[in-house]
Amino acid sequence: MTSITITDTQINLKSRSELPSAVQDKFSASGVISGNIKFDATGVGSVIVGGIEYLLNDKTYTSSGTFNVPSGVSELIIELWGGGGAGGSAYFGVENPPSTNQTAGGTSSISSLSLSAGGGGAGLSNSTSAGSGGTASGGDVNTNGSAGTGGSTSGCADPNYKRGGSGGASGNGGSTVEAQCNPFNGINGDQSSYGYAGMYGNGGSGATGVNFGRGGAGGGGGAYVKKTLTSGIASSYTFTVGAGGAKGTGSVLAGGNGGSGAVKFTWS
Repeated sequence: MTSITITDTQINLKSRSELPSAVQDKFSASGVISGNIKFDATGVGSVIVGGIEYLLNDKTYTSSGTFNVPSGVSELIIELWGGGGAGGSAYFGVENPPSTNQTAGGTSSISSLSLSAGGGGAGLSNSTSAGSGGTASGGDVNTNGSAGTGGSTSGCADPNYKRGGSGGASGNGGSTVEAQCNPFNGINGDQSSYGYAGMYGNGGSGATGVNFGRGGAGGGGGAYVKKTLTSGIASSYTFTVGAGGAKGTGSVLAGGNGGSGAVKFTWS
């Protein structure tokens, strides 16, 4: 028997390893209520608590792959988030220049449906040139990501600190990623210690410069696309998940990584 917790929006398991790998990512690591879990031949799962069966009818991917549509599905909702762009680096004194090899976020896509959620652009180092938001296309809902903001020559209580630019929010469910005056390194688009865990496609913030120049610019947020299918549903969909942009390397101070993209399927 596995311990579970049921809320309005999720079911959490105490031991994910007891589940088939196809559904393990539905569950976090805590739980208090006992119940029975079952899975049909397609890997679609449900949990029974107090005689009530709760269908597990969605799956989110953060790496590319193929989704096999369960049998009997009459409606399929597909959501895509592009990866967030990385934030720019900054000087740590004139003797420690910034890196310049940070990268943009990747595009999440399903080519068979012409769905594309573009990744956010990378913020430039020691610069006001922020990453642009990703571009969305092909869905019933298409929301571009938000651009980051440029690095500053001020913005902190200590005049020697040059605040980095903010990372842009993803097109849905994301948040602006604020740079910090200290620590100087940028904040990742999905950094849990700053409240961004579970978000997809936020841009990383720029690094805060010290004693010279300005902060790094923030990365752009990834786009969001949503498509609802009620007919012509295929047996499977192959998809690409855009990675979050990588912070620059080789400098003392670096911007934040962009948040990963994602692809989510919800069926009924």
